[in-house]
Amino acid sequence: MRILMIEPCFENYGGYFRAFGMAKALSKKKIKVNLVISSKEISFKVKKREINENLIQYELPRISKNFFINGRILRGLFACFFVLFGKYDLIHTFAIIQFESNIPFLLCKILGKKVVVDWDDYWTEADKLVPLYKKSPIIQKYFIFCENKLQRLTKNITVTSSFLTGKAKSLQINNILKIINGVDLEQFNPMLKSKARKILGIKPDTKIVLSFGHTFFKDRTLLLFQTFKEINHLDKNIRFWLNYDPLALLQDQNLAQKFDLKFIQKIENVGYLNPQNKLPKYLGATDMVLFMMGNYNTEKACFPTRIGTYLNGGKVIAMNKTETEACRVLENYKCAIIEDDPKKIARRVINVLNSPELRTQLERKVIKAKNDLSWDKLILNLIDFYKKILYNHKFGKKDNAK
Repeated sequence: MRILMIEPCFENYGGYFRAFGMAKALSKKKIKVNLVISSKEISFKVKKREINENLIQYELPRISKNFFINGRILRGLFACFFVLFGKYDLIHTFAIIQFESNIPFLLCKILGKKVVVDWDDYWTEADKLVPLYKKSPIIQKYFIFCENKLQRLTKNITVTSSFLTGKAKSLQINNILKIINGVDLEQFNPMLKSKARKILGIKPDTKIVLSFGHTFFKDRTLLLFQTFKEINHLDKNIRFWLNYDPLALLQDQNLAQKFDLKFIQKIENVGYLNPQNKLPKYLGATDMVLFMMGNYNTEKACFPTRIGTYLNGGKVIAMNKTETEACRVLENYKCAIIEDDPKKIARRVINVLNSPELRTQLERKVIKAKNDLSWDKLILNLIDFYKKILYNHKFGKKDNAK
């Protein structure tokens, strides 16, 4: 089986983790995969990198005039060369709202090639989170067109959540596979707490709570800082780590006025945690991670890739209760602290931090979730999905998206 995957994001950002996780897991099953992504830096050539004997990654050129003009259409046209001249059994396109993906998707439809669309975010309501899109009605109409009109052309779709399963069914798409964002067991090697703290010069009895990720829009930021504040109220000796400048993050979300400056200054900016070096040390040294989510449709649609990173590090996750896919999965494994509001979360966090027995019980369940949700296991359903498409097996009454 030969698969072409087209992912608009660049390496180690956003949807790349999803596409790469799938691609690498498939390659371990002796399936040949070419993964086409965007270059992060300005580049005028296609870069090729062999990940392993079955997986080759191609980076497409990038120019840089502004946020909107950076070569998206050009990369979409480059991807068409792979569609036209590559000998693939199936093409899997990610994030159809991007030109890098929807241009080759349309070519696949014209040529009658077998194609799958991956839907992992709900861009139709992106304006509720990103002010830039709210100010651009044309862009928002484009998102709606891609998700509700263009995407309707596909027969086969993979989604991250039950929410998007329902949306796909409403578009009369029949072949649906729900596959959440899994755990990449090879993203980094988890480091023992004792070793990590020795390297970082942190005392063994220090209590540390960490939060990191790429996106902290709206409720994610407000609830995170409210929870930090409540934990600090109960125990002022607990250290808080964040991979952003806390004041800058609050100002960006117009929330700085809600928190005392002295409290904000207690939150330490540990900077970008690259998987090769800093991530194993800082995640290893921490006692627990915090991750807050909103309860709107864009949050219900996605499955944050950082959940897999947290699980790979073997850390207990504390989060707020929502109707999101991530919350349901973690509740199912009973490996997280999940409560309705910041005060309740803070009390539970303190209880677990003060009880080695409780923490050990939760961490065992974290390891169970980590192994069950690894890409190596999740990919088995995707392989079956591909086979049904390729060999014209009918999708029966069994729900492929449950």
